[in-house]
Amino acid sequence: MNAQGSLEYMIIIAVVLAVSAIVIMYTTGIVGGQKSSVSISSCKQAAIDCKLSQMSSPNDPCLACGTSCVNSATNQELFNNAVGCCKAGKFESIYADSTECSDLKSELCVPLIENGPSSEKVDIIFIPDDYMTDEELSSIDILSFKTRATKFIDYNAEGYGLFSKEPFKSNKNLFNVYLLNIKEDKNCQIPDENGGDQGGCMLWAKEKAELCGSFDTVVVLSNDLSGTGGQSGYAFTALDFAQVTPFIHDKEIALGNPEIYINPAVKTFIHEFGHSFGGLKDEYSTLKIYDDPAQYPNCDSFGCPKWCSGSPVLPEPQYTECSKITDETECKNAALTPSCQWIQIYGNYVCMGTNSNLNFGVDCLDGYGCYQGCEGLNDYRSMFGCNILGGICTGNEDLNILEFSPRAIYVLEQKLKSLSGF
Repeated sequence: MNAQGSLEYMIIIAVVLAVSAIVIMYTTGIVGGQKSSVSISSCKQAAIDCKLSQMSSPNDPCLACGTSCVNSATNQELFNNAVGCCKAGKFESIYADSTECSDLKSELCVPLIENGPSSEKVDIIFIPDDYMTDEELSSIDILSFKTRATKFIDYNAEGYGLFSKEPFKSNKNLFNVYLLNIKEDKNCQIPDENGGDQGGCMLWAKEKAELCGSFDTVVVLSNDLSGTGGQSGYAFTALDFAQVTPFIHDKEIALGNPEIYINPAVKTFIHEFGHSFGGLKDEYSTLKIYDDPAQYPNCDSFGCPKWCSGSPVLPEPQYTECSKITDETECKNAALTPSCQWIQIYGNYVCMGTNSNLNFGVDCLDGYGCYQGCEGLNDYRSMFGCNILGGICTGNEDLNILEFSPRAIYVLEQKLKSLSGF
């Protein structure tokens, strides 16, 4: 073979090797934007395994789907609702850019309210924890899971549930509501002191909610009090997760006037839903002082520049001076502005510098004010009176007229627009 022939032969080999390398890169997903055929294959195999397993164990969560159908580099599903598709055992629908499972829901996901495809609506998933069977309920004075969830939602605004309150009442057509027909005793617990997910309740709820395919927010209704310390509810904003323990609050309570009846569990649900869905903060004062008073969407710093354009005329309260005082008499006689108040918080009396009855706002939006106390002492809220998230309350308010504050309604409306596309 002459030199020219050898050179041409080497060039051909190099071209073949280059083409082979490119093919390998595309099929393995190395080249950006391509779905890995290996990942699709793994996802499909996980779906087959799931289908076979659920034939003998219908409640198998098929955890392998959560890893096999997710791109480990981007932490994104291989296609829309790939994990849900896998957990439903629909292996034939698993391929690159598949849309067959976009609105797929397990038969365990029972619709309570359906207004359209999940891609265009806000999906709320209710999950039962430690609920008894209908037979067990017959001799016990509690409501069934479905009845309770229906009462909490109150879609037709016949009571004082979620859809009797704005902005949900005017936008109820933007929602789908589903119930998970499962019987599990997770015994969800309250968060630890750092807000941690004790017992893995959040992750458990998220995995269960995937039975409904895509979802926007999860509500766990729990009948177990062993891990709640008697508390009736809490919420995690990060995963749009709320838990309510209504067992001890299921009775409606008359408050003086026989015409006024409230159900604290319903109020707790709406309150916690405001936290988890809207990222809203409590609108009452605690002893906390935040570095960034305006970090929460329904709270603001002194003067409330988010919704008030004028400069405050009244002096800013001295948050820390009063809190240094530990004696009741000294607290009441302290010559400070605002005057210190001896207040009971969580069972203990403390000295607080608060003028929560003063409006520090100037030139505010219509219906808005600027009142001290939005969980933090140095945070301010838009409403003085009692509202769903706090305010100045006596405990005897009629839930039929209790609403979210003006700023909270605005924040919730913005969340609805971002999720529904309207």
